[in-house]
Amino acid sequence: MKISRDEVLHIAKLAEIEIPPGELERVTEDLCRICDYVDLLNEVSTPAEGQPFLAGPGRAALREDVIDPVALAHPVEELAPEFVAGFFLVPKLDGMEEG
Repeated sequence: MKISRDEVLHIAKLAEIEIPPGELERVTEDLCRICDYVDLLNEVSTPAEGQPFLAGPGRAALREDVIDPVALAHPVEELAPEFVAGFFLVPKLDGMEEG
């Protein structure tokens, strides 16, 4: 597949990539080779009922979701100066108004 320099510049603009003028010819050739390779892959015959190749095991081994409580060295009540009904009580900052 032939890709023109203008198309490469347009792609670079869309991708917000700056291609130095000295590199434009090499990038154009690289993109042409990549597209030619993809075209070659499209010509490979595969059985119609074939499954796509997936790397690794066919099925991922999943574990059951289990929530384990985190064991703390000290109960959280001991970490706060004031702890009431499961909440930390935080002193009001200066300048804060009721409302």
